[in-house]
Amino acid sequence: MELLRKLTDIDRRELTALRFAGEELSYSQLICRSAGFQDALRGLGLGPGDRVGLALPHGVAAPAALLGTWAL
Repeated sequence: MELLRKLTDIDRRELTALRFAGEELSYSQLICRSAGFQDALRGLGLGPGDRVGLALPHGVAAPAALLGTWAL
């Protein structure tokens, strides 16, 4: 997550990061959703080294969930 934050400096945060089936997320929205997913996993007691399975429909939620999982 920190790398994504560094790559998306203040000038790029509102640019489109993801677009799928008419839905868009900016870089700042992607970071926010990823962090929320990461917080939810931690709230369930998961942490680094734990295995997480994801079953999500195609859409902008999937990459956000992947980023949040990787950032554990």
